Amino acid sequence: MASTAALQEPEDVCLEEHAADDSDSDVIYVDRPTRPARKKRKKNDDKGNTFSATVGGSSFTAVSLQPLLDFLASKYASADCDDTTFDSVAGSILAQYAERRDELEQRHGRDDLGRPYLLLSSSEEVNLIGVLEARSQGSLTVSEALILRKLKLQRHLRTHDLPRPLLQPKNPVTIVGLAPTVRTPEPDPEVLRALYDSPLVVAVDWEVRSPWIHLMADIRAHYALKLGVVQESVAPIMYVTLTAEHLPQVHDILHRSFWSGIDVSDSLQHFPEQATIVAVYKSLVVGCAILSSPVETYITYLAVRAGWENAQIATAMLFHLINRNPNKDITLHVSTNSPAMLLYNRFGFKAEEFIVGFYEAYLDRQSRMSKNAFRLRLRR
Repeated sequence: MASTAALQEPEDVCLEEHAADDSDSDVIYVDRPTRPARKKRKKNDDKGNTFSATVGGSSFTAVSLQPLLDFLASKYASADCDDTTFDSVAGSILAQYAERRDELEQRHGRDDLGRPYLLLSSSEEVNLIGVLEARSQGSLTVSEALILRKLKLQRHLRTHDLPRPLLQPKNPVTIVGLAPTVRTPEPDPEVLRALYDSPLVVAVDWEVRSPWIHLMADIRAHYALKLGVVQESVAPIMYVTLTAEHLPQVHDILHRSFWSGIDVSDSLQHFPEQATIVAVYKSLVVGCAILSSPVETYITYLAVRAGWENAQIATAMLFHLINRNPNKDITLHVSTNSPAMLLYNRFGFKAEEFIVGFYEAYLDRQSRMSKNAFRLRLRR
């Protein structure tokens, strides 16, 4: 069936549909509005720059192009140009518009009939979503359901689209190399000789670096970049025998590692050069290992300060303690879930007895260490 329509002006018009009695086609005729309606309509057009129309019982409202033309004239028309028609104003940008249109058509392609695909505007998307949702109560085809889902997803992504950070800086960044680190001078040979010749020194380790040493080195490097060169003295981990000046720090380590109330002051009276090993970094005690006496050779305590683990300090202390008591069996008790069991097994200690509740009177009830213990022996 063919339909024809005649619209006289883009103004508020009423379209009435009349069916011809002697024809199979529907013809739409337009009734020209009366003069009062034209005056009222012109007044509304001047006020709101809009016009409306009613076709087949449906009302449509459109916006006048006069504001757009005024904007184009103010931006592109020359000062000495009296003619502000659309052609004279937009003529200079039509070429750019045509080029942009061709670019979009090539990007989005064409359908089977050769017609270019056009992107929907925001209002067209809203209208199409409303139509499809109204029809979704009945039955939608598979393609219509996919279109509805796709449109909703696109609008959701645009609504919640967050600003993305720039992957590359706008201005090129010049990388400046750091100044070479000033190497710390080697220790004074006289100081080294005094250390090694001291009767209290058991061993000196210049190579081992604990997690705490690495942390302090990072902090010094930070301040060196900020404030300049920071002087740092080179110091080893020294293994010495117990002295009175070590006792406060040794007691602090033992209280934190085991339980409060531990006192090893009497070790100073039982041949400390054979029965005690203390690990010291500069003036900080970082570990201790103590025998009850060179006669009994029972290890009462072996502990390392927190932050100085995984630096082989406990291994070194146990090694020197065993070497300073040759040809003697060494015994000890250790909690059944203590990680020190691995250390003692590497040195050849074997379990001889399992004792239930050995640490019941010492450990706090909230302690995670097992109250049961193994009695280990290193046979020589």
